[in-house]
Amino acid sequence: MQNKSIARAKEILSCHLENIKELSGEIKSVVLVGSLSNNSYTGNAGSDIDIVHIISNDSDMEMRNMIIDIINKTQTETNNDIPISRCIYRYSDLFHPYKIDFELTQSNKDYIELPIEILRMKESGIVVYGENIIDNIDTPLREDIILFEKLAQQWNGAMARENPEAEEKRKRLLDNPTASIITQIVLTRAMLDYYFATNKSCSNKLIIVDVINKDVPQYYFKKVLGLAVKWRYNINRFTIEDEQEMQSLFKEWCFIRNGKEVDFVPMYGT
Repeated sequence: MQNKSIARAKEILSCHLENIKELSGEIKSVVLVGSLSNNSYTGNAGSDIDIVHIISNDSDMEMRNMIIDIINKTQTETNNDIPISRCIYRYSDLFHPYKIDFELTQSNKDYIELPIEILRMKESGIVVYGENIIDNIDTPLREDIILFEKLAQQWNGAMARENPEAEEKRKRLLDNPTASIITQIVLTRAMLDYYFATNKSCSNKLIIVDVINKDVPQYYFKKVLGLAVKWRYNINRFTIEDEQEMQSLFKEWCFIRNGKEVDFVPMYGT
């Protein structure tokens, strides 16, 4: 049985940081982001260890593969209890103008997420290895977020064409999604909606409903967002009726968003 406790997550992180010392001359910094850095870690089925590896500017990009090999080594050594994210950037990638002339492939999906990862580092990142680079790197602009969200849409289209069977499976899942899938989609998008509505960042899924209630009171999807937060953080109180309501609200969520611009934020009265 997999152990996803917070103690185990910290143990796995320590194991990985010990393993990564093999590449000490090439690793400029490792930054912990996400739930372990902002105290929202739950240990539920979707929990992972979000870390960003920053390599030196003169490192060969083969270093990406070497880091991934060490991540795989760590996960094997720790029974694959908790997955480790695979975000790897050169230090120079963290400054304007951001690199966009990369091929859209499965292996470099982390580049499509670059501005979001930088926002997470800026908001609640904790340097766990190497230099403290957080204050030095550029803060993404609104146009950066929009551009990379459009690149993500292109990436999704490219992956669908490359693997039509996987795309068909994804569509079937979205036609009848589980509460877990809905929760991940709604929470992730709510953080983007919050940014587009306020130009402020919140990558903490535990408090996103509270900050939206405070700063974006006209947000149209507060009800399904509240159910998503309940499923993720208070699942013992999540009822069959809650799931049925979530399913219904998510269909509306999909309908209203269909065909809209990436920075569209649904509000009452609009």
